[in-house]
Amino acid sequence: MPYQFNPFKTAQVSVGATVGGTLISAANNARTTITVTMTGTTDVYLGESGVTTSTGDLLNGVKGVSKTFSTTAAVYGITSSGSVTVSVLETL
Repeated sequence: MPYQFNPFKTAQVSVGATVGGTLISAANNARTTITVTMTGTTDVYLGESGVTTSTGDLLNGVKGVSKTFSTTAAVYGITSSGSVTVSVLETL
């Protein structure tokens, strides 16, 4: 079976308590998966534009914890207070 190369893209994004959330990754029809990894100790809630701490999916504030999911939609994050940097790995 031939080797198949799946291109990927990485970034680091500072996520804060901005109303509506911080854009972590723009919509991308070529993306197959996205992994968001915690680099600090502040909880981040992930979701669509307008995400809140009540509606988002919790990414625990433990360094190294990550979530991987399949979506081509934009991904936003929000904290309840303060800010934290997350690492992003997208497989295209």
